[in-house]
Amino acid sequence: MKEVQKTSNLTQTSKAILNNFMVRKSLKQKSDFIEFIKKELKDTNFSVSIEKYNNKETNRNIIIGNYHNAKYIYTAHYDTCASLGFLPNFITPKILFSFYLFKS
Repeated sequence: MKEVQKTSNLTQTSKAILNNFMVRKSLKQKSDFIEFIKKELKDTNFSVSIEKYNNKETNRNIIIGNYHNAKYIYTAHYDTCASLGFLPNFITPKILFSFYLFKS
């Protein structure tokens, strides 16, 4: 986080995202981030819409602008590592057999 503060060419919005919304695991954290983005872009020419998948609040994407008429489309995917309590974060296969092969 210290390096973010040293970077002087970040916009105020970028700094606010890095300082306040780096971790977005809970529904509240994700909703707060979406509301922040909507507020930040309210006075611009960009439209902001939220796509929901399977009608769930947990599966949402922020769409900025009109991708049907866009000359260019930029996408981003952001994941926050799972919190395993007292265990360190690590990636393993989901299939039990593969897990044992991976572990060997």
